[in-house]
Amino acid sequence: MSDPNSQSTKVFTPGAIQGMIKKIDKDAIISPDAEVLVQKIAEIFINDVCTAAFEECKLEESDSLKPNDIHVILQQQFDLMLPGDIGIDDDENHMAKPLQDYTDKLIEVRKYLSSHHDE
Repeated sequence: MSDPNSQSTKVFTPGAIQGMIKKIDKDAIISPDAEVLVQKIAEIFINDVCTAAFEECKLEESDSLKPNDIHVILQQQFDLMLPGDIGIDDDENHMAKPLQDYTDKLIEVRKYLSSHHDE
C-alpha cells in the first residue's frame, strides 16, 4: 500500500471530514483522532486507485487517464461499483442509476468539498 505522507498535497483540508459528517447528520461528532484516520485512509485509497489506473493506462499505451480507467480499477481491484454513469461515456454502461436521496447528499458533499478545497 502507498504512503500518503510522501505526497505534498492532501486530499482533504483540516475539518473537511467533520464538515462532511455534519452534512450527513448535523448531530454527529467525530473525534479528532478518528478524523485523522479517515483522512489518511482516504488519501491512501485515492493514491492506490490512481496509481493502479495509471499503470493500467500505460499498459494499454494510452496517453491519458479516463474515467472508465478508474471505474475498471474500482471494479477489478476493490469490487466497487459507482452508482450511475459518473464520467462514463460509452454505451456499455449497465450500472444502476443512483437514488435521488443519494444524489442530493452527494451534491451537498461535493459543494462542501469544493468550497473548502483551498483552505
